[in-house]
Amino acid sequence: MIILFPLEIKVREYLPKLILINELLKIKNITIFLFRGRSFLKIIKKMKNVIFFDKSLSETKKEFHKNILKKNYILSLDEEGPIYNWDLLTRKARLPSKIICNLSKIFLWGKYERKFISQKQKILVTGHPKYDLLKYKYINKIFFKEINFIKKNFRKFVFVSSSFTQDVEGGYENYIRYLEKAYKGNLRKKYFNQFLEFQKNDNQNYLELINLTIKLAKNYPNKTIIFRPHPSQDINIVKSRFPNLKNLKIIRQFQISPWIYLCDVYVHSHCTTSYEAAILKKKIITLIKNKDTEHKYNLLKFRLGEYFTSSDKCIEFFKLKKRLKKYHLPKNYILNNNNNTYASKIIKNFIEKEFKNIKSEIIFDTKRLKTAKNKQSNLRLVMSNVKNYLLKNDHLRKVDNFLNLPADWFLNRNYKKNKFTKFKLNEIKKFFDLFSNNKQINQYKIKKISDEIIQFKN
Repeated sequence: MIILFPLEIKVREYLPKLILINELLKIKNITIFLFRGRSFLKIIKKMKNVIFFDKSLSETKKEFHKNILKKNYILSLDEEGPIYNWDLLTRKARLPSKIICNLSKIFLWGKYERKFISQKQKILVTGHPKYDLLKYKYINKIFFKEINFIKKNFRKFVFVSSSFTQDVEGGYENYIRYLEKAYKGNLRKKYFNQFLEFQKNDNQNYLELINLTIKLAKNYPNKTIIFRPHPSQDINIVKSRFPNLKNLKIIRQFQISPWIYLCDVYVHSHCTTSYEAAILKKKIITLIKNKDTEHKYNLLKFRLGEYFTSSDKCIEFFKLKKRLKKYHLPKNYILNNNNNTYASKIIKNFIEKEFKNIKSEIIFDTKRLKTAKNKQSNLRLVMSNVKNYLLKNDHLRKVDNFLNLPADWFLNRNYKKNKFTKFKLNEIKKFFDLFSNNKQINQYKIKKISDEIIQFKN
């Protein structure tokens, strides 16, 4: 059995996938490849009876899935959050029935999501492996160094999580051009203008979240306030929006989980990490400026935390010395939100049962495999420098008017780097050593194919 795991945003997907892979390696005669985006597929000449574990669905993946489905299987667990938390536009784009009907199975975060998918036979409610990480027996093991560092340097602190694409690396206008080119065809015609409208509203949310962060720092000088930019944001631009206050820190260090685990209060504006905060029973503040506009697109039936429409109302709440409640997420929304249920085990049991007798085969393109192992070619490096020069100097959109450039050109080097850093083999091995006894260590091999491809073999 061979399983392929593509990653888009490493800081978001990497550790949950390792948790899942650690569980899957209990299956006999299994080989697993973990890789960036579609890089691995470029070195494959032929594959048969291979399981492709996709990180999301989309109308734009129609042709891509069609090619994979030739004698292979597709499973999917969305990384963008549970369906009920998607805005209406995302839902229309990310749940195309034509794609779902071709899947072997779509895994859902919770039972509540079932109502959004008509093809019930394709559904299996599993939860998400990222919440397996939050189990008490895991979290202190996995984030031992991070937890010690945070405890040493920060006492009780307020943690503000940004989920925004404003201040994005490479410029917001270039990012919008990328989206417009990436989501083309009928999708763009129907929804893109509505998406831009939603973005305007989201910009207001972003600015108000910044205002709240500043006001919290000024009103409570003895309390540390930490603002964490999104991986796609330019941290230097984000920093420029804040005054120089001793107790205000702009930090993107480490995975987000240990910060949430140790924070006194968690603050967000419709960020998916709020589910982690709820599972960890944190005090939560939700700030959404335009309630009506938000509801127009987002059909979320519940909110986590104390809800405010402005930074002033939030500060007024604290001045009245009102206490924040600790929130807990109902099991109906995230299946594995307790210490007894593991998404990784449910997924492993399904795969083991469903694909028990399949014999997978992959034939590599030896020339491309050799290239993947080598460093970036001089030509690719020159092209990358030219592209980034054009982006930096705001010339790329002008060039695009004549040449119709690929969508990917509008994402600069730092944007991609923040989303995905190189794999480190010793780092991965240390992770597996945390959960393995001496006997288990000898049962599988971990091999680095390239900086972007890792092989796991039982």
